[in-house]
Amino acid sequence: ASPTAYNIAVQVANATAITSSPTWGVAKSACNQRSSSAKDCVANQYTGGSTFSASDSRGWHRVTMPLSNLRAVSNRVIFRFIQSSFVQSTPPFAIDNVYIGAGCPAMCNGHGRCSGSGKCTCDTGFSGPNCYATSRFIKELKEDFSSNVLDSTKWSYWSGNSSITSGRCGPLQGKSSLLFSNPGTREAVTVDMDTTDAKQLEFVMRMGAYTGSTCDRPDNTAETVVVQYSDNGGAVWNNLWTTSCTTCWNTEPTESITQILPTAAKTNATRFRFWQPTNGGTSQDEWRIGNIFIGG
Repeated sequence: ASPTAYNIAVQVANATAITSSPTWGVAKSACNQRSSSAKDCVANQYTGGSTFSASDSRGWHRVTMPLSNLRAVSNRVIFRFIQSSFVQSTPPFAIDNVYIGAGCPAMCNGHGRCSGSGKCTCDTGFSGPNCYATSRFIKELKEDFSSNVLDSTKWSYWSGNSSITSGRCGPLQGKSSLLFSNPGTREAVTVDMDTTDAKQLEFVMRMGAYTGSTCDRPDNTAETVVVQYSDNGGAVWNNLWTTSCTTCWNTEPTESITQILPTAAKTNATRFRFWQPTNGGTSQDEWRIGNIFIGG
């Protein structure tokens, strides 16, 4: 089976009676450049839906899923967490602190746990009824990937990257870059930042190959890269920039991107992510980023 066969899904169904055989479907659709017209997709909010990669190795982490556009609605709705296929070497998964019910204020801004009383239990560094930031976060981020390991003071999570490289898949303005080539989720997420005085995001990227390279190019628009921001701990991601990709399946040049931050992205706890919604697996639909700057 392909690696995606081992993914973990949150599914939902209408159950008109306890003895009925429900028809299961994903609780939330994946929303990307190809599927953004789906019933439960919101404009400019691309998400991975309620299916999670079995290769995700970040450990315990919170998932907040708004159910305002639930795919199944009735007076009896049931949920299940399922990994439909696995082998002995498949990484195990675990769930804890599950809450399904009335929402807490602002979904606890993604920095707290909602209880049955509709109140938030906030993470360290956040407080108040909505879990607003009380800690001070970095105001500027510079990353040239000059080290062989990612800096955890800059990045809260990363997945799907095979290496920091200065050679494979071609040069990136003559400097090292972060190459995404592994299967499963491909993303790099910054730590929370105080962007109240920030002005822009800058980075360099390349999709796929250059002439003479063996790197693979994307085959469709769902395999291109999206840059997003979240002001609520990743509960909701908003699009900031997407690859135009008019010629991604030909030779795509290196791009130098400067993106002015919208007012909505300027908070005292904003994080950013570089994310590829789908990919074909190992060494397929490859991309890399470098020379990242977020600040004033």
